[in-house]
Amino acid sequence: MAPGFNTRIFNSVTYVNNDNDSEFNYDDNTGELTLVTGGVFRVSGVSIVTYMDMENHTPSNSSYPGYCTVYDTSTNAQIATGTISNVASMLPSTFDAIFEATEGQSINVQHQVGADVNNIWLGIAENGSSNHLYASLVLEKLS
Repeated sequence: MAPGFNTRIFNSVTYVNNDNDSEFNYDDNTGELTLVTGGVFRVSGVSIVTYMDMENHTPSNSSYPGYCTVYDTSTNAQIATGTISNVASMLPSTFDAIFEATEGQSINVQHQVGADVNNIWLGIAENGSSNHLYASLVLEKLS
């Protein structure tokens, strides 16, 4: 994890659309989610950061609070800000927002915990299991 904002790669992306149309493309290398059609969407999810190695972690006076943000990748406009997260307890940053998107608009999620990121890790499921959830995104088309 680098100081400042870090792009999330989701091990769980769920799309809900009553029309059963595939409305987005997700790039699991960049974390970018591109909307095929415009409309009103609800985006919600979680992002967790933790210590890289709990057994060897030296206790700190800081809980390394942080948060995630959902943003438009072309304009960097913020769509949603997540709740405060806590590295020490793996308390996730959660977000839930409704926004209007244009056709082809791309969104992404970033997480930050400040400048001191020694031994802090953006959790990912290294075993390929969607049950080891560190970052999840749900996108629902409302209209």
